[in-house]
Amino acid sequence: MFLITTLLAATLSTLSSGVSAAPAAVWTPPVIEPHAGAVWVIGQYYNITWGTDDPPDQITDYYGHAILAKGGIQNWDNLLASNFVLLDGWVTVQCPDVEPADDYAIVLFGDSGDIGPQFTIASS
Repeated sequence: MFLITTLLAATLSTLSSGVSAAPAAVWTPPVIEPHAGAVWVIGQYYNITWGTDDPPDQITDYYGHAILAKGGIQNWDNLLASNFVLLDGWVTVQCPDVEPADDYAIVLFGDSGDIGPQFTIASS
């Protein structure tokens, strides 16, 4: 009886290892605006834009979030926009009151994260 149970368990284990889930359709749209070298002024409104070419048929997350990164560090305290539709390709945000510098970037989250080019934030 022990031998039959062992053989049955081994057979089921072998058969189940051939089954795999379909890979998730991850889409990483590139950030287009702000472009490298752009200048945002604190308090003004700007469009963040990203590419919408070739989205997968089954996007795992249709809604996005945009945060402001400084020096390559992502900081959720600088959330610029949330729950917008990624397929729209843009969202309008207000430039936050942060320390003026030239090493800011937009991080676009949805299916995954994509960081845009560095740009400058200047005081008003």
